[in-house]
Amino acid sequence: MSKHIPRVFICWVSSSSHDHIMSLTYNNGMGLVRVYQKDRYDSRLNLGRTEPLPYFDEPSEAYIWMKKNPDEQCQCNTKIAPSLGWKRSELDL
Repeated sequence: MSKHIPRVFICWVSSSSHDHIMSLTYNNGMGLVRVYQKDRYDSRLNLGRTEPLPYFDEPSEAYIWMKKNPDEQCQCNTKIAPSLGWKRSELDL
C-alpha cells in the first residue's frame, strides 16, 4: 500500500515585512509558486540544517511559527494556500 505524501510550498515572512508571506516561485517571482512533495524540496534550503524544514497543515499554526521565526522557511501543505493568501491557480500543481 503506498503512502500519500503531502504536496507543499515553501514560505516565510521577512523580518522587514511581518505581514507579507513570501514563497519560492519560478521565473524570479513572475511564475507559479513552486510545489514539492513534503521533505523533498530543493536541497539548497537545507544548507546548515540537520532536520527538514518545519511542516504545517494548519494555517494558523504556520502563520504563528513564521511570525516568531522571520526569514526562516517552512513547508506548508498546498491545501492551506488560500488561507495564507494564494489562489490554488497560482501554485504549480
